Amino acid sequence: MRSVIFWFIGICSFSFSVFAQPKISLDKTAIDYGKMPYSGNNLKSYFTVTNIGNEPLIIIRVSTGDGGFMCHSYPREPIMPNKSAEIVFLYDTKRIGPFNKTGYIQSNTFEENISVRIKGEITPAPVAYFDKREVNFGTLEAGDFASFEMFNYGTALLKINKIESVNHSIPLVTLYDTLSINNDMKLDFYPKANIDSVNFEYQWKLFSNASEEPKILTARGKINFSPLSFDTATVYLKPSETGTRFFTVKCFNSSNYDIEVNMVSKGEHSEQIWLPSKQIYYSEGEKYTIPAKGEKTLIVAYQSFESLPPEERISFHSVNKKTKQKYRNSVRMRFRMQKS
Repeated sequence: MRSVIFWFIGICSFSFSVFAQPKISLDKTAIDYGKMPYSGNNLKSYFTVTNIGNEPLIIIRVSTGDGGFMCHSYPREPIMPNKSAEIVFLYDTKRIGPFNKTGYIQSNTFEENISVRIKGEITPAPVAYFDKREVNFGTLEAGDFASFEMFNYGTALLKINKIESVNHSIPLVTLYDTLSINNDMKLDFYPKANIDSVNFEYQWKLFSNASEEPKILTARGKINFSPLSFDTATVYLKPSETGTRFFTVKCFNSSNYDIEVNMVSKGEHSEQIWLPSKQIYYSEGEKYTIPAKGEKTLIVAYQSFESLPPEERISFHSVNKKTKQKYRNSVRMRFRMQKS
């Protein structure tokens, strides 16, 4: 009789050990991403683990192979019956081409390691990156320009489709509408003082082939308003034109005081004041006085245009002769070849 009782207890214990155990279930075992454009960001893959057993489930280890695929996180605490947790994998998408990666989940169940898989293909694409897309530029001098810098760290040519000004903001301009791989580009704007306020806030939408959604750029700041204004001249050249020639820039003074203007020079006492390209120079004296409510034509000379850039920014320093307040202006000169 005693032996029968022990036999019965043994059978019960065995049955309990068989039926009282954790059991793992996954919401999925594979993810197919298809074709994905290059973004340079890590791809996160989420798998939900549920314990459908009646004992705590312990994830002992999660392992992967090489090739930029790794486990980002998995539950370190036991997963109680009917509870769930996430296992997250990372794939380094800075690898152009197809990928097919496998991860392995080891637990305290009687089952063998469970495998999960991700696959897809990374295709070449540009990436429009800005260090900052919302910038407070502080105080700028009237006539100065300010810039956003855009970088293409993608794997294809970046093309700007259009730039829209929001709420009638001033234009945001650039010389080129394409940006090669691993290069940067400046997008400039010339702030203008409002009649009622010297503070400014501009916003633009930049549309490119890097994304279906536009990049929003915002600029804020304040302007030290200058009463001087300059025409933005375009100089048309003949393809064979060489030698020293002259062109002019008109300067207008809207104040009630005379203002003295001089171009930025390489040296304080230089007779010819060279601009950054070293092809244009200021040759008609060092200073001009612009009369109150008046205008004056400033003369600038150039030498051979063979090595000139498409445009040149000419900087002017000026001072109010009565109040001694200082200003700084910048004028953009554009150079274009005449059509034959």
